[in-house]
Amino acid sequence: MREAAERVAKAESAASEAVTRGFQKTVDALAYVVAARDPYSAGHEARVAELAVSIGEAMAHHRPHREGLGKDFALEEIRQGAGAPYGPEVVKACLRLEKNGKLAI
Repeated sequence: MREAAERVAKAESAASEAVTRGFQKTVDALAYVVAARDPYSAGHEARVAELAVSIGEAMAHHRPHREGLGKDFALEEIRQGAGAPYGPEVVKACLRLEKNGKLAI
């Protein structure tokens, strides 16, 4: 009985993962179609992410006219500046990159 329950649980898990992958592929396909139909916004998210990284790097690294402020300071400044002077989407992208370990500042 226990083996049957384990097989069912394993099958349910595999099915759930397949549905999740299918959903992600659908979302990716829709995003691709939208980007292809609207060249103005195509690649927008990638450009926002690049800008977010540039802002963080500029704040955290040493400059000839001042010492680097550090990553923690830069992230807090970005959080506090959401809306003005930094666009909300730029802040979200920067914080998302940091959360995913992809912000190299």
